[in-house]
Amino acid sequence: MSVIIEAEQLRKKYGETHAVDDLSFEVKKGEVFAFLGQNGAGKSTTIRILLSLIRPDHGRIHIFGKNLKTERISVLHRTGAVIEKPDLYGYLSGSDNLSLFARLNGLKLSGNEIREQLQLVGLAERGRDKVKNYSQGMKQRLGIAVALVHDPELVILDEPTNGLDPQGIVDIRNLILHLCHNRGKTVFISSHMLSEVEKLADQILIIEKGKKIMQGSVTELVNPDTVLVEIDTTDNAACIRWLHSAGYVPETVSGKEDRIRIKLSREKISTFSVDLVQNGFALNSFTPVNSLENYFLSLVQ
Repeated sequence: MSVIIEAEQLRKKYGETHAVDDLSFEVKKGEVFAFLGQNGAGKSTTIRILLSLIRPDHGRIHIFGKNLKTERISVLHRTGAVIEKPDLYGYLSGSDNLSLFARLNGLKLSGNEIREQLQLVGLAERGRDKVKNYSQGMKQRLGIAVALVHDPELVILDEPTNGLDPQGIVDIRNLILHLCHNRGKTVFISSHMLSEVEKLADQILIIEKGKKIMQGSVTELVNPDTVLVEIDTTDNAACIRWLHSAGYVPETVSGKEDRIRIKLSREKISTFSVDLVQNGFALNSFTPVNSLENYFLSLVQ
């Protein structure tokens, strides 16, 4: 599978704050790549760097195998994006907005093509209405239609479900899956709706204070056959030594009073705590972390 985005050692600093700090990742063709982090983690700064809206202080980006710094126009012609709230013309209809943005991309869409684009995002019946009368969710969907108007290979969506009701969220989820599975597009999505990301993403990257703290597939991070458990005992250092001797592979959770994280098969959970106690380790806490939301919070809190 070919690589669409290759980012290496990106850094961006504002004053004394490291918005992006030595961040590297790859996005492969045809996948939904989810970019997660708390507010202020560096997600929006990274997206703006990928779209060449701001320059990194350090690092290298290749998109479609092209150097973004030297081949910016070529890359952006093959990329569509919605950043936060879409910029639309409220006094124009949805159809006219779409037609205008198509012309800005050097395209002249027929009436049928505009209707098809609106149908794709569930706005076919409201295409003649002025955008100023749209709800926030409708504006969000029209923004996605604008991002798709030139049929880009890469689609970058920053919080695409903002302002949507539950049905709208499902519609956007289905649209993203359709774009990837049926139209062969690659979607890079930033979102705070972890339950949706869990249903959508092929790969997940979690950042905190501009740094990558975890990357993997949903299956790797949230395997239904295993449970990620965080434990805290009265002697964690000795417990880690015992776990290694017993054939486990523990890792320390830094910044959290050195709690221990370990993956267990479901059938071992009931006996694991008993083994700890029998080997002299009193438990202060024993916390399963198996949903993406719990896993995310276990990393960033």
